[in-house]
Amino acid sequence: MNVSNVLLIVFVLFSCKQNNTEKVNISNESIIESRSLNSIDSLSKKEKGNTKSVIKTQQLEVFENEDKIQDLIIDKHLFKENEKTILDFDYPILNENLNKNYNIFNTYIKYEIVGVTGDSMLENEEFISLCDSVETKKQKSVINYITKENIKLLSTVFVIENYYSGAAHNSVHFKTVNYNFVDSKIIDYSGYFQENSEESVLKILNSIIKNYINSGEIYYDCWEISKSDFETYKNNFAIDGKVIKFYFDDCVICPSYTGTYYIEVNKKQLYPYIKTDYYIKRNFKEIL
Repeated sequence: MNVSNVLLIVFVLFSCKQNNTEKVNISNESIIESRSLNSIDSLSKKEKGNTKSVIKTQQLEVFENEDKIQDLIIDKHLFKENEKTILDFDYPILNENLNKNYNIFNTYIKYEIVGVTGDSMLENEEFISLCDSVETKKQKSVINYITKENIKLLSTVFVIENYYSGAAHNSVHFKTVNYNFVDSKIIDYSGYFQENSEESVLKILNSIIKNYINSGEIYYDCWEISKSDFETYKNNFAIDGKVIKFYFDDCVICPSYTGTYYIEVNKKQLYPYIKTDYYIKRNFKEIL
């Protein structure tokens, strides 16, 4: 499997006010084999015996530039089931034969992503509800991932699709992991952005959302990000070439039927707020 796959993790904090089944962009089918690579409709390049889910939305395109170092990323798969939960989980580890320091990334994925997610779901602790409250008897969580290798960072986006018995549609959630190749460490918002930059970055994101709404590029019933929501999701960013993408769960910035989950920002807009560790100096400054 190439370095492009997708994962999902589930947190929805707010109740959606919209219930428009005619506009739903998220597939209601719980088991669909995906083969196309034109969008996130394909979350895995490897043809496997198990079935894969499909996210039908233009907002989640595969990261650009898919050609990566061969054998850098090893695809792992976990399948667990109990009386109330099915967990179908694809996740990456780095090949430690190439660099023993990759065990930092692998340990984090093993315990903080796979372990925490698997334990909470299979124990039925604090199941994530849909935007509209619904009593569920069975949950199926399909988790995939995509990765983007930059000069200094590896960004991994985990996407979780939750399917509930008795629910009209599935829910979609995200978690990202950014790994610094050079320093062999996991970085969050405070590791990539300048201290006390949150207010300024939030202002830029909301300006982009407002412009999108006014121009009709996203649904009019989307809304700006609150300070509390940004604080919750600020670590959910991924570096994708010349842009940074901030990911949000269902119903945080838009109703679920819009299929809008992230805000994309050109790195140049965020230049004053990115740490200098992530610049290289040539004839001009390039942000990593």
